[in-house]
Amino acid sequence: MALLRQVLEFARNANQRRDYASLAMVFVLPSETSFNELVVEVQRLPEAALDREVATLQINDGQEFAEVLRRYLRFLRIYATQDWGNMARSMIEIIKSCASILKPKQTENRQVESIAWFMPSLKKLCLSAIAICTVADEKNPRALTRGNAFAELRSLLGISNLRPDKDKHTAVLFLAGQIVRVSLQLDVQGALAHTLRQISGVVSQMELAPQADRLRFCYWAGRWHLLEHRVGVAYPLLKTAFSICPNRMMKHKRSIFRQLLGAAIPLGIFPHPTLLKAFGLHTYFVPLIRAMKAGDAIALALAIDSQEPRDWFRRYGLHTVLKEKCCIVVWRNLVYKTYTFLEENYNGRSVDSIPFSLLGRVFRLSYDVDDGWDQLRIQSVIMSLVSQGYIIGRVEGFQSLSLRPNGTRRERFPNFSSVRQTYQVQAIWGVNLK
Repeated sequence: MALLRQVLEFARNANQRRDYASLAMVFVLPSETSFNELVVEVQRLPEAALDREVATLQINDGQEFAEVLRRYLRFLRIYATQDWGNMARSMIEIIKSCASILKPKQTENRQVESIAWFMPSLKKLCLSAIAICTVADEKNPRALTRGNAFAELRSLLGISNLRPDKDKHTAVLFLAGQIVRVSLQLDVQGALAHTLRQISGVVSQMELAPQADRLRFCYWAGRWHLLEHRVGVAYPLLKTAFSICPNRMMKHKRSIFRQLLGAAIPLGIFPHPTLLKAFGLHTYFVPLIRAMKAGDAIALALAIDSQEPRDWFRRYGLHTVLKEKCCIVVWRNLVYKTYTFLEENYNGRSVDSIPFSLLGRVFRLSYDVDDGWDQLRIQSVIMSLVSQGYIIGRVEGFQSLSLRPNGTRRERFPNFSSVRQTYQVQAIWGVNLK
């Protein structure tokens, strides 16, 4: 029992010093020193003796932390059996017991008790629970323990979101990031839009949360929106994650930048080739950007659907979003290049309309086909571009595209980023994250 008493004394001293990062170290992980010794000691001790020892522990003037620790010691008993299913269920019970600490409680002077002291422990326990549930599901796919962990994390998120104090931002952003991460692993993303919309107030004030929690949330939420093809919402989230990720974490920064490119390029935001080369991503993205700028549909297809780039984009979840969204950039640029060609050949006269017959020839040239681009299809593409705001004008029957009267090039052909980003951010979040 000597090692267990040493752990409890360590917890008391950390609480007195208000060293809450050290307090979280009582939850020893398998990769840490003294874990195996603690497992052996807990196995030898009767459960009643363990409960008596833990009952003497008071952290932050309450017994809630002692209950979490008691359940953690029960997990150590199961760990010795290497029964991953039971271990996962035990970790889920630990997460469930954290709810009593996260619930807002008032002190004698009617102020809400802070949970800052518990946040390092909560993060450690949640990350451990997700890792153990992942292994349990790999060993037995029918166990579905990550689904149970997902439900408990959502419950903790709902409780944390009710808190009126500043600790709310730290807890909510951390839990939301882990919820999105688990949902992407499980491919159960139906409830995510509702869950994230509920915390939109916290997202709009995310600067109040620690940098690490902001980074995790922005990365995972950005990835989810990108998989849903909402590039206008994914871009500001991934851009925030990239900007706050320290330069010393180059592996993580490269992973974020790769996803950021998947959101930025469909918006017409093209990074310099030197930057792409610095991150080792120029091989796949430079041909893609060149094809989009040139309005070359054949080069775009080769850059996305040739075997090597297709397999690479699929590996990182970027293939479908790039294939769908980048062709819109090509269409817009084809219309824009046709407009500039007419301007150059009108000897200074204003170009107020573009005939569909001319656009049909341009599209057939870009796609290198003689059929398939009749006036009906051209009209459909132009109406789509106009309705989404990429071209300011209107369709005149089956004949031509009429552009904004007396407008400049930028007024008739707005930047991609300004069109799609503003619309999608406000529509999904109700707030502007730019």
